[in-house]
Amino acid sequence: MPTQNNLLIRIDERQKEMARDMSIINNKLDLMVLNNEEYKDLKRKVSTLWDERNKLIGWMLGAGLVGGTTGALFKQLVSTVFAKF
Repeated sequence: MPTQNNLLIRIDERQKEMARDMSIINNKLDLMVLNNEEYKDLKRKVSTLWDERNKLIGWMLGAGLVGGTTGALFKQLVSTVFAKF
């Protein structure tokens, strides 16, 4: 019957073997992705889309700020004109 110490040693050996196997798989996957031209093209397109999205959000925020400020100033002007009558 295996002792607890023997079981711990076997578990440790299997864990080390699994870590080596996972490292090998990880390295192979990294090389596959890095060498794939289609992936690089897709990554470039996604980066460009994020840039365009961020520009669009900036323009929308700017337009909202200008529109809100213009509306508030117009309301204040109309209120002041009507208050004098």
